[in-house]
Amino acid sequence: MQAIHLTTYTPTPTTTLHPTTIPLPHPPGPSEALIKISHSALNHVDLLYARGKHQNNTSSLITPPFTLGLEFAGTIVALGHRTYPYNTSTSTSTSARDNPEGLQIGEKVFGAALGAFAEYIVVPLRAVRRVPVAAGWGAEDAAGLAGTATVAYGAVV
Repeated sequence: MQAIHLTTYTPTPTTTLHPTTIPLPHPPGPSEALIKISHSALNHVDLLYARGKHQNNTSSLITPPFTLGLEFAGTIVALGHRTYPYNTSTSTSTSARDNPEGLQIGEKVFGAALGAFAEYIVVPLRAVRRVPVAAGWGAEDAAGLAGTATVAYGAVV
């Protein structure tokens, strides 16, 4: 798949970053979803990560190699399954506890997780929410809600 994947930090991310081919993410595990990303949002944190200047870079939480991007919107294409410990041979769909939103394959969602500048991402179900389609929102509108909108809201409230 195509992604903005860093193998080293770059001092000039706006002119040196370009898509590269990387493997597809691992299949989703329990309480995870595989999302086909349709839209990503660029924010200042992405540029700091690329330069190695964010506090998470210096604390070794985020170091190359990694795929850039924090905010995204897309469609759920697979849900992980939970194997219950009392019967290891039985695998069932993700339980309500693990998927409180009741998200299903095919639903449009938005969220925040490192690796959003890619065609696909595997994320915990708790990291995504439904795109408010009934309110007239599209994926392009929701892509920046998870991080950028919450920061703006916090600055005003």
